[in-house]
Amino acid sequence: QFPKFIMNVQDLWDASQYGGEYLLGADIEITEALADNYGTYVKTKLKIDLNGYGIKMNVKPKEDSSKYYYGMFYVCKGGTLDIVGNGTMDMAQADMPLIWCTGEGSTVNIYGGHWTETSDILNETFDNCEGIYARSYGTVNIYGGTFDWDCNPQITVNESNKGVINLYGGEFKATPNFIYGSGDPSML
Repeated sequence: QFPKFIMNVQDLWDASQYGGEYLLGADIEITEALADNYGTYVKTKLKIDLNGYGIKMNVKPKEDSSKYYYGMFYVCKGGTLDIVGNGTMDMAQADMPLIWCTGEGSTVNIYGGHWTETSDILNETFDNCEGIYARSYGTVNIYGGTFDWDCNPQITVNESNKGVINLYGGEFKATPNFIYGSGDPSML
């Protein structure tokens, strides 16, 4: 069986819809929101090996709109996203996290990658600098990777909606701050 590669934004969108295991085969820059102001929807089981490349979310708000754009990956109810390997995940321009995990049975597993945000919009207010967000029974498991937010690494858990972020590993530029939750960064 030949490996499947993601070479451009359309490939990334297709992979997020159909699921499966993929190798990133080129650097990809998302310059327009693909659906409902998100980069991609993950509705099934998707595994991406960064394979030394990167994905950059670089979507600026339209001049005639006050609406900002949300994250690179929106993992829906029942969807699973695994990120492995070396490469970069960069929120270069958008209003919210790289990962938005929401809905019963939604899961994100982060095993690798260099996760960064350089968005001017995220730097405007401290509260928006979340990076990774879990809500409504969504679960994010961080096993590895490096996290380097310009405005501090915010790992956000909204416990009122039963979102959970489990930290099992990874390297952070500063101690993660659980804005809404009670995660324990001392386990790192």
